[in-house]
Amino acid sequence: AQAQQTRAMAESARGEAEKLIVFLLDDFYLELEPVGRLDIVAQLAKRSLDYYREPPAELRTSETERNRALALVRYGSVLRYQSNLDEGEKALTEAVGILDGLRAKGDTSEITAAGLALGLTAQARVLDSRSKEDDARRYAERAAAILAPLMTAPAPSVPLRRAYGSVTNYLGFSQLRSRRQDLAVDTLEKSRATFKSIAGEDFADLPAAAGYVEASAWQAETLRDLGRSEEALRVSEDAVAVAGRILDKRPAHMGALRARGLIRGDMADIGIESMQLRKGLAAGEDAVRDWEAFVKLDSGNVIAWNNLAASQMRNANLLYGLGRLDEARDRMLAANAVERRTKMSSFLALNLSFPAAQRAALEADRGNVAEAEAAFADLHRLVGIVAASRSMGPTEEVILRGYETGFKVTLPVAAGDYGTARKMLQATLPGAGVVAPAEGTWKFYWDVGLANRYRALADANYNLKDYAEAEHAVRQAIVYQTRLPEQTLERKREAAQNQVLLALILTRQDRRPEAQKALAPALKLHRELQARNGDDLALRIELARTLYAAALAESGKETALLVEAAAQIDGLPSSLRNLKSTRLIRGDIAEEQARRRG
Repeated sequence: AQAQQTRAMAESARGEAEKLIVFLLDDFYLELEPVGRLDIVAQLAKRSLDYYREPPAELRTSETERNRALALVRYGSVLRYQSNLDEGEKALTEAVGILDGLRAKGDTSEITAAGLALGLTAQARVLDSRSKEDDARRYAERAAAILAPLMTAPAPSVPLRRAYGSVTNYLGFSQLRSRRQDLAVDTLEKSRATFKSIAGEDFADLPAAAGYVEASAWQAETLRDLGRSEEALRVSEDAVAVAGRILDKRPAHMGALRARGLIRGDMADIGIESMQLRKGLAAGEDAVRDWEAFVKLDSGNVIAWNNLAASQMRNANLLYGLGRLDEARDRMLAANAVERRTKMSSFLALNLSFPAAQRAALEADRGNVAEAEAAFADLHRLVGIVAASRSMGPTEEVILRGYETGFKVTLPVAAGDYGTARKMLQATLPGAGVVAPAEGTWKFYWDVGLANRYRALADANYNLKDYAEAEHAVRQAIVYQTRLPEQTLERKREAAQNQVLLALILTRQDRRPEAQKALAPALKLHRELQARNGDDLALRIELARTLYAAALAESGKETALLVEAAAQIDGLPSSLRNLKSTRLIRGDIAEEQARRRG
């Protein structure tokens, strides 16, 4: 009896020690993540796992297995942040399997549910890093569904709320990236409210306050996508203030620094949306400084390097709109230079392909053929990394290669070789055997890629005077454009480009009443944007082409429209005025003016 009592006491003490290990892992994680020392958490988790391997099978209780699984969750989460995806995925898969098994046997405890939800969310983040966004979202949806019933209790614990805030934060982000903005807004509001319930009105709990700021960043981006820029700005300004309070208390708090970088990026995007590019650029420069400071503290964080590259690319777009093309090119180069500063992954390769593609298109439009070809080589290499990193079906192959060709075609277009451009574009169109994605990120890539390529194909056919084929292509572009969920100014401008091109094509077929009807929404949009007196100079080029189309459609005051169109371009700085695409539009205007005078 004494031996049994001693054993019971020993097992009880061991159980309490194991619980202490779990609590220490959680506490260390919350304390060390803000200072970039998750390597210490990884070491502690690894030692914990070594301990769990030592006891013989007869001494391993269900509680021991649960605690080992919770240690695996922390270990796998840290490995993912360190871009050790294979080992991280292995640890997380084992952890989720154990916790799932315990729940199946009747374990309804809060700690098991929270551990399982966090494990699933960490698995989702690994899938995200492998460019499997749709699978990641499904894991995140399951994680949130596990915790939601527990959150209806009268007083859910702080650890449960912290887990729920983290899970809904990632789910909202995943919904945003899957173009489910209507769902993302509500999910992220749940995350914000949950974190604020922990942080309090004074945001004294710094980890919860940082979570609140990050969820606010994703919500602001979602609101902007939905065309609700004023709400997005309010959320952003509130979150920046909270981040500032955190950094006042702990200047090197990496969670707050990261979240503020995200928020300032949102504010830069709002500057684009409101056509206040100088204001947006100021916020964008602040975002770059935040990310540069962050990667100095945590040089192994690939996600942060990706966000730094994205911030540089955003600023490149802002500088382009301001006509500062040399600076825009330099920012694109800076974005691609991130590759040399961190570890490559498929998701980073995909994101770095955008500045390479934009740089190639810019240099082609400037007539810098050698620089454009070098950028295209970068684009091809990066797309190859993405293609090699995953099991590629015919649909993904079509999307990736079509995306690459959609930019590469800018070189023959800049040279006026529309025949070659048409052949290249036609070769990327999906055949009958290729099935379009039903949902998620790849569906978005499918729709936006085909909208852009059909518009380019329509333009090539228009310049080749094949107006029937041009009309068919631009109507296809319009179909795919209407499937895009964002309601941003960028999408409205793209829709207007389709309308202008359709009007030009109809005019060339002597169908002027149809052309006037097709053009009316684009003309209305650009007149409204003109009245807002923003500083986006690229809009003036789009306005000039819209006015030119209106003159050709003979919608009244043709001479005045042509004079105004010419003035829009003539008033641009030489950097934009001398682009090949701009000179082509200016030449068309001059030719029409000469024809009417003759």
